[in-house]
Amino acid sequence: MREQEPVSRPNPYKPLYFLLGSIAGVYLLQIIFRQPWAKPHFDLVFSLSSSALSDGRVWPLLTYGFLHANFFHILFNCLMLYWLGKVLHDQLGASRFFTLYGISVLLGGVTWLAVNSWRGDAALLMGASAGVSGLLVTFALLYPNQPLQFLLYFFLPVRITPRNLVLIVLAIDAIGLLFGELPLFRQTTSPIAHSAHLGGMLGGWLFFKYVLPRNFNFGLPSVDASPPKWITDKKTKRAGSGRFRIKFSDRKELQSEVDRILDKINAQGFASLSEEEKKTLDKAKELLNR
Repeated sequence: MREQEPVSRPNPYKPLYFLLGSIAGVYLLQIIFRQPWAKPHFDLVFSLSSSALSDGRVWPLLTYGFLHANFFHILFNCLMLYWLGKVLHDQLGASRFFTLYGISVLLGGVTWLAVNSWRGDAALLMGASAGVSGLLVTFALLYPNQPLQFLLYFFLPVRITPRNLVLIVLAIDAIGLLFGELPLFRQTTSPIAHSAHLGGMLGGWLFFKYVLPRNFNFGLPSVDASPPKWITDKKTKRAGSGRFRIKFSDRKELQSEVDRILDKINAQGFASLSEEEKKTLDKAKELLNR
């Protein structure tokens, strides 16, 4: 029996990559239109301000999430969006993932407007941080005790659970809101939109509480929530799955291996599979359906 090459499948993360690419593309437009000759100013048209709604412009409630103030701003947001997005895209699917992201961005903008309306047009909101905050909260609610390990500032190893990470971020943003944005407690004007972060976190909680339960299976397996390999601590060792060889002409042996892989998915999640195990599933699906 001649073995056939596995059928190529479309990249499941294309919607996520499209979002990241759109954010990067908009940032390039920002750089171009920040030149003195550009009128009207690109940032003023698409970022969120207190005058946006009064002028009849409703799109900034969403478009502000594509704009960023500087390179490090967009770099941090895109790294977080890539890391959290891959995990949540796998578990929620593209439709629910973008619903979560959209709700978080929208509520982040509304919350920021409610807090900063007293500042007039002196303040502009831009950045994907509210959407990222919503993703982080939903991830923490789904996997509160999933251990995370990453390199803070690319050299300091940190180990923390999503639940504790959200509590720390929540405390920082609450303090920033009180003393950096609210006029009653304001000492200096904060360049960080803590209120938008809190609104995005609220969006993540509302999504988990009221949107996700509809026709959704909460029996989720554990996932590999590690950041990309170049962010993680290189000294951290992960258990290998071992190498194996399967005779694809022996249907009984193949079925046994498929059962083992399916048990592993149920126990540890699809992300725990090695490349060889994924290839075995691809070939087995093709051969066993003959």
